[in-house]
Amino acid sequence: MTGSLRVLKNNQLMIRGKKLNSRFFFAPVNTGFTENNLPTEKLIDFHQERSSSYMGINYVGNIAVGEQYKSNGGTLTLQPNTPEWKSLVNNIKYDGCLSGIQLACRYYKNDAQRSWRVENKTLTIHKLREFISSLEKKQIDKIFKSFIESAQTALVYGFDVIQIHAAHGYFLSLLLNEKINTRKDQYSIDNHGGLFQLIQDLRSLSSEYLIDMRFSCIEGISNDNHEWAMRKSQIMTLEQAGLDIISLSAGMYDLSRKLIYPSKNDGYGVYINFAKELLDCTDVAINVSGNFWNLSPLIDAEERLTFGVCRPLIADPDFVKKSLTGDLNNINHCNRSGYCHYFTQGKSYLSCKVNPKLNH
Repeated sequence: MTGSLRVLKNNQLMIRGKKLNSRFFFAPVNTGFTENNLPTEKLIDFHQERSSSYMGINYVGNIAVGEQYKSNGGTLTLQPNTPEWKSLVNNIKYDGCLSGIQLACRYYKNDAQRSWRVENKTLTIHKLREFISSLEKKQIDKIFKSFIESAQTALVYGFDVIQIHAAHGYFLSLLLNEKINTRKDQYSIDNHGGLFQLIQDLRSLSSEYLIDMRFSCIEGISNDNHEWAMRKSQIMTLEQAGLDIISLSAGMYDLSRKLIYPSKNDGYGVYINFAKELLDCTDVAINVSGNFWNLSPLIDAEERLTFGVCRPLIADPDFVKKSLTGDLNNINHCNRSGYCHYFTQGKSYLSCKVNPKLNH
């Protein structure tokens, strides 16, 4: 185990001198609660309600690293010297929860996919491969520089954790996919898409904040075992560049949302076994998301495992607190109505059928 991570009592962690009150995190979600490219009071309240001494990290996501890299019209970019961003960070941190931000780049000539799956997966992969190979090196250089600049702004605001989105078909994840990235320069698949250097450059900004990178353990392009073996090898290498947390999800938006948003029929903790495998070959905290509707089986999980929770916390902001304090009968459970998947429904912001404050 690395010297920067220590396991404390009561399932708490200490990473780079920052105390994580619990191993349960609010996973990043793009709510669409924006106005004039700034966080609204609704977004600030949304995150404050999901911060408490029972939460480890509360992530604001996804935040584009440039105007041209947004996934949709409701995606924020970081603006310097704005009271709205400062208020958002302070309200997340008020009760000891760490503030996290997910930085992302959606860079593709086609608009983001609204439907749950594409009709022609082979054609989509071909187009993605052509797009990545057609980019000039300076275009990718600019994207990587934008990640650094956005991280610098995030640190000025006081974010404790910066998560780099390299999952779900976002730009960085395309560079990590051998079926899509056929480049022969510094951004080649053999060079891990240039992400090793990106992590090193992010670490050089400061030694005091936590760097998290989110990966899709499988993407639905080829055989699951092959995809995971490739991704596991990449993660083991990229960890050495300076990662503090490795976050796991699955899937690609441009192919299918099914892996990203597994159904209840897919089972409980659907990706947890991938995370457990990483415990044997890494030294940092491992975070995993996917179908954690009951926290009881996770209380005594392996000590470096942490868990990303999203839909249950959208439905009930106190889901984690109630789960950990035994107040189970008063949990307002997610009923999987799908209202939170607002983009696929052609809507502009998140809603929730069972949460009165979000049922609009």
